[in-house]
Amino acid sequence: MIRFQRKKIFGILSFGIGAVLSTVIILMTAKTPRTDSCLLNRELLLQIPYMMIQKKQLFFRILLKRLKWLFLFLVFSFTIWKDRIYLFYWSVLGYAFGSLISLSLLQYGWNGLWISIAAVMPQIVFLIPAYVGLIRLFTGGREQHAILVKGLKYLAFFLIGVYLESYVNLWVLNVVSKII
Repeated sequence: MIRFQRKKIFGILSFGIGAVLSTVIILMTAKTPRTDSCLLNRELLLQIPYMMIQKKQLFFRILLKRLKWLFLFLVFSFTIWKDRIYLFYWSVLGYAFGSLISLSLLQYGWNGLWISIAAVMPQIVFLIPAYVGLIRLFTGGREQHAILVKGLKYLAFFLIGVYLESYVNLWVLNVVSKII
């Protein structure tokens, strides 16, 4: 248990370092906000209500992208590098988070915070517990009881998160873009 607490603290630190690093890099390299440089540029947000998106294809595309990370954790959970992969994953997440926030702030000012939140809601509510739980199962050793039940619970959270990302997230972005 103490080992996991230390791992959690290092994971949070890795996330923070990644977020700060991406923010510093983006703010140092950005001269002026450009309308085409943001992940969620204004033109894209205005086109969301009119896009014809095949949500089933989007679901499977997102699922495959997310499963790559889970497969990586599973493979590396049997090696001596499992702790390093854990920290690398959280630093990559922090870097992505910092990039999203920084680019949105450059593009929209303080309203960019709302766009950034809308970009990750509601799926993040399920994906974070799923990833944390699955990583804990993968890297926590094999002495845990009811590993299958816990794994299935976290896998269900994972699938719900992917479903929300592919079916609900565009609607949330559309609503927020109309408000802002």
